Amino acid sequence: GKKAALDKAEQYATKAQAVVAKIFGGAKPASVSDADSTNQKNGIGSTLHANLGLIALNRQNYDKSVEEYEKVVKINPKDGIAQFRLGLSYSGQATAVGKTYLTAVDEANNAIKNNADAAQVADLKAKADALGIDAGKKRDQAIETLATAVALGGVVAQPARDQLVKLYQLKNGST
Repeated sequence: GKKAALDKAEQYATKAQAVVAKIFGGAKPASVSDADSTNQKNGIGSTLHANLGLIALNRQNYDKSVEEYEKVVKINPKDGIAQFRLGLSYSGQATAVGKTYLTAVDEANNAIKNNADAAQVADLKAKADALGIDAGKKRDQAIETLATAVALGGVVAQPARDQLVKLYQLKNGST
């Protein structure tokens, strides 16, 4: 049921984006100022991107979720909920890359154990090192974004703080 509901929600949000593009792509009413038109377009667009981001986050499609929530915070950097969910998405990416990193480290260690040639070992180590750096960058993005959500306050401040503490402890060994 959850998959069907997410599919339906995604379908509605995508259709709504097309309608909004059509509405705001046409002539604006003379009674509406340019600033009001832009604010309306950004507000609706931000909501639709947030909806698509949440759908992707629920599906654990962290890349898509990051893509959508980055659009939301670009429009409204003070959206604490979007900052929190973006932080969760970055954290999800970091976890996924971290798992790949551990597999790459195992492959490099197995190559060393099996006396593989030096070039192969070097390639495997380089791959693992690159993945480790990427996982660290994603974790740091999550920390920064969650810290922003905490600073903004509101309903997500405490859950953002809880996630922030966990990530900070993983990175530094203490708070």
